[in-house]
Amino acid sequence: MTMEIKKQDLIQHGLKVLQSVGSHYICEVCINSGNSCCFGCQHLEDGIGCQKRNTSCTAWLCGLQMFFLNEIGLLDDWENLWDQIPGQGFREDNTPERINIKSFLPFEDLDDKAGKLVAEKIELFVKDGGDIDKLERQLNKDFVLKNSINFHPLFRR
Repeated sequence: MTMEIKKQDLIQHGLKVLQSVGSHYICEVCINSGNSCCFGCQHLEDGIGCQKRNTSCTAWLCGLQMFFLNEIGLLDDWENLWDQIPGQGFREDNTPERINIKSFLPFEDLDDKAGKLVAEKIELFVKDGGDIDKLERQLNKDFVLKNSINFHPLFRR
């Protein structure tokens, strides 16, 4: 059984789930360290943020966020939700205004304590001289290689 939803409602649902688990705390540490997954995007307004949120940017996770959502057991559900959505592209969105999905991600029972804790650990990592950009790229690479069936088995861990 599927349900129809407006694209903007789906985006807001995704943001609400990320907010509920505390992903924004991790983003804050990264941004305060001089990094941003949105760096160079034409829709990013300095000091204000994104001016044109879309499905692909909402669905996309950096290595830090993939690691975090995996640790709290939400990564597979997150990816399953967004795999249903057509029209996603790099910083562009051709998703229809109304789409059908199988289900929403439950967020009522989620809390942001784990997000705060992970953000504090990343902040300590950075204060101790750690390179958050390098960490993010390594985590991203690890998740892409480990979770991809398209790579030859010799390249998977």
